[in-house]
Amino acid sequence: MATLSMAERRSLKPEDFVFPEKAPGPGSYPIENVDHAEAALMLSRGKPEEGEVRRAVCARYKIGCAGTDAEDRRDGGRDEASEKS
Repeated sequence: MATLSMAERRSLKPEDFVFPEKAPGPGSYPIENVDHAEAALMLSRGKPEEGEVRRAVCARYKIGCAGTDAEDRRDGGRDEASEKS
């Protein structure tokens, strides 16, 4: 799982978190890259904030989007065959 030291968390911008008002504290879910976005999806699973985390990750990376082929795909659902046409 992707980990950040507290110094690394503090260096992130508030918009790099699902909940910028909590940043960089606990429960703020850093999503500054795909690895941390996937970790946020996993860590929020089954919690009250899961929907909001999914929406933020989907908007930023197009992964974790309910009802799409892109759900939980690192490539954001891009299909090389369709990109060549």
